[in-house]
Amino acid sequence: MSHENFMLDGIRMLLVYAHLLLCVFALQRVLVTDWRVLRGRIGRSELERTHGLMILLLAGLWTTGLAIISIDLSGQIALIVERPKALVKLGIVVLLTANGAVIGRWCLPRMAAGRQLGVSERFLLVVTGALSTAGWALAAFIGTARPAAAWALPQWLLLAAVVLMLALLAGLALAGTGRWPLLAAPAGMRSPRAATVEVDRGNDNTGLAARVV
Repeated sequence: MSHENFMLDGIRMLLVYAHLLLCVFALQRVLVTDWRVLRGRIGRSELERTHGLMILLLAGLWTTGLAIISIDLSGQIALIVERPKALVKLGIVVLLTANGAVIGRWCLPRMAAGRQLGVSERFLLVVTGALSTAGWALAAFIGTARPAAAWALPQWLLLAAVVLMLALLAGLALAGTGRWPLLAAPAGMRSPRAATVEVDRGNDNTGLAARVV
C-alpha cells in the first residue's frame, strides 16, 4: 500500500467515525427530546436550543457524509446512483433537512404559543416528529448495517417506508391517547379523564413550558 493510499484510508476511517458519532448523538438527542415533549416537561428555550444543535449535527452529517462518498467514488459523485445504500442514506438526510426547516419555521412557534392547536396543526406536529425520529434511526441503522450492503434499492426503500409508517402510526396513537399535552384535543372534544394542560412561564423566564396537571 502506498503512502498516499494509507493516508486516504486513515482520513476515511476518521470521517466514518465522526459521521457515526454525529448520527448516534443526534438520535439520542431526538429520543430524549421526544420523550420530554410527550411528558410536557420541556420549555420553549430548550426546544429552540435543541433545534439549533440538530442543525449543527445535520451540517456535520452532510459534511462528513459527502466527504466519505467523494473518497469512495474517487470524486465522481454521479456514480452514487450505482450504490443503493448511499443513495437511500442521502435521501434520508435530505428528508431530515427539509423536516428540520419545517420544525424550525412552523412547529416550534406553535408548540410555544400557549394555545389550543387545531386538528391540522396537531397532525403536522405528529408527522414532523415521526419523520425526525424515524429518519435519524434509519440514518444510524444504514450507517452500521454492513451485512445489508448488498441490498438492492427496492429493499432499502421498503425498509425506509415501513419504518416511517410505523413511526407515524405510533405518533398518531400517542396523540390519540391525550398523553401528549401539546396535542390534546380541544376542551369540548375531550373525555372527562383526559389530561388537562396548564401553560406557565418557565423558571428562566425565557419561554413557555407545558405540563400535565
